[in-house]
Amino acid sequence: MAEKKRGQLTGFLSYTWSKVIRDIPGVNQDRVFVANYDRRNVINLAVLYELNRQWTFGTTFNYSSPRPITLPSGSYQFDTYNVDYITERNGYKLPAYHRLDISATLDPKGKKERKWKSQWVFSVYNVYSRKNPFTIYTRTKQDKDGNIIGDGTEKEARLIYLFPILPSVTYNFKF
Repeated sequence: MAEKKRGQLTGFLSYTWSKVIRDIPGVNQDRVFVANYDRRNVINLAVLYELNRQWTFGTTFNYSSPRPITLPSGSYQFDTYNVDYITERNGYKLPAYHRLDISATLDPKGKKERKWKSQWVFSVYNVYSRKNPFTIYTRTKQDKDGNIIGDGTEKEARLIYLFPILPSVTYNFKF
């Protein structure tokens, strides 16, 4: 981690490399596998620029390596149930996660000493509106209208995404 604490321009850059494996008897055919929270590379960057006593601008960037997931490799019929067949625990990965956030903070009266303080924060979460996958699930394959395709035994994977671009305005009041 590198950090700059003084001056008009402050911030930090951090990098983490980690590997998390699991070895559980009876799971994954007794083979070692990566844990759900295994993210090999994580990069965080935060920068603040104090333009004057009233305005401060900030940006953060986050990147994480793909997270492992378990997906079925097939399915089989048991009585009236269509059961997923799993060959490998956490053998697949979601796409990498990354986003850029920006903010502008206004202290209307500057940073003078007073009994109460207020500020406006204008921010944008996920500036470039990246579709960051949160999780994935499988369902019976459907057409665009939601009708089941074929005999209902074919499956498809569907991603659930976190927030797209999200602007916000906040008023903080401290006393």
